[in-house]
Amino acid sequence: MNDAAFQRLFRSKVGFVFQNPDVQLFCSTVREDILFGPLQLGIEKEVIKRRFNNVIECMRFTDILERSPHQLSAGEKKKAALASVLIIEPDVLLLDEPTSGLDPQTMRDIIAILCNYHKEGKTVVIATQDLHIVEEMADLVYVFNNNHTIIYSGIPEDALSDQILLQANNLAHIHSHRHRHIHHVRCRIESLRPIPS
Repeated sequence: MNDAAFQRLFRSKVGFVFQNPDVQLFCSTVREDILFGPLQLGIEKEVIKRRFNNVIECMRFTDILERSPHQLSAGEKKKAALASVLIIEPDVLLLDEPTSGLDPQTMRDIIAILCNYHKEGKTVVIATQDLHIVEEMADLVYVFNNNHTIIYSGIPEDALSDQILLQANNLAHIHSHRHRHIHHVRCRIESLRPIPS
């Protein structure tokens, strides 16, 4: 397989969503950004139209399609960047901090979209320091140390309950609050685990 053919195949099978959507969104409108990938891959127009309609329905943001990406909120930008990759329907989806800096509702929307994508049989790989989402979203967890070396792999429940592992790798939640004039800082790992409903 020549390089051009391999690159086209790779781009159709593996999608990447950057942590900063401003790096990823570059067209004049959100619509153009979403359509850019499949048009470059030479996907048939009828297939693109069907996929576009599916992505827009999934994202629920038809009102921003004609807006410039730089006019969007942080959450809208994240969703637009995700839509521009999902329309390609890659088998493997890589995301860097997909929930960072988002309001609670947008975070829930993105988590639901990614969980549904995984349920369709797709592989979703997420790099995150937001441990609140780990147990809900992950089947398998890898923990990297400060030297970017994998020091743990296993199920989320075991990683989240290992206080030594989390503290040693700056993954423990540091809680700061004031009582009158006294300032308290506490390390609370157990608060990272979701409360059962």
